[in-house]
Amino acid sequence: MDSDEPRARTRRLDALRGCAALMVVAYHANGLLAVPGGLRANVLDDVRFNLDSGVELFFVLSGYLIALPFLRALVSGGELPGIAAYGLRRAARILPAYWLVLTAALAMSTHAPGATPTGLQLVPHVLLLHGLVPGEISRPLPIAWTLSVEMVFYILVPLAALALARRRRHSIRSLAIGALLVWAASAGAAFATAGLAPTASWSLVVLRGAPGVLCQFCPGIIVALAHIAAQR
Repeated sequence: MDSDEPRARTRRLDALRGCAALMVVAYHANGLLAVPGGLRANVLDDVRFNLDSGVELFFVLSGYLIALPFLRALVSGGELPGIAAYGLRRAARILPAYWLVLTAALAMSTHAPGATPTGLQLVPHVLLLHGLVPGEISRPLPIAWTLSVEMVFYILVPLAALALARRRRHSIRSLAIGALLVWAASAGAAFATAGLAPTASWSLVVLRGAPGVLCQFCPGIIVALAHIAAQR
């Protein structure tokens, strides 16, 4: 394989990431606009809804990029990527900037009753796992729910790979079936929660947390498996 191919592919994916980032920024910026009623408001509402899909695009890209090296190892029977180095890279990319923004958000929300987690409530926020704790996903930084989902995915991928690596090799078909089962279970949890208990205190843990959002990473995992199959 040409050594420039992975680099070119990474550049293309970086371009997609850039588009997704611009979509999310525009989505939130549009929410700040005071637009009068009528056709223009309807058009902007439609655009805003579609721009919000930048979040899903991020999740699909993460599903591909994060899972690909682990899937390669599982299919080939080779060694898994170094878990410690992987964890350090993921933490270094996200946590420093997140902690800075979290500190600012905590400082600005001190005068809002109930908006500031305190004591042990801060622990899941610091670890970016607050999306798994009922009542914590919307404070003090509501938009960080996506980062919490990403963090859970970053943790689950190597753990799942370690569990599967007990068997030396796995077929692409079996891994694809596993990804489809996760996809179905996660989507089913989200639909069931939205239909049966949309206002329950724990519902956001499913609807905006890993249980109901992991399905959005699965298309990227399937594409990664297809990529591995195409290279064989």
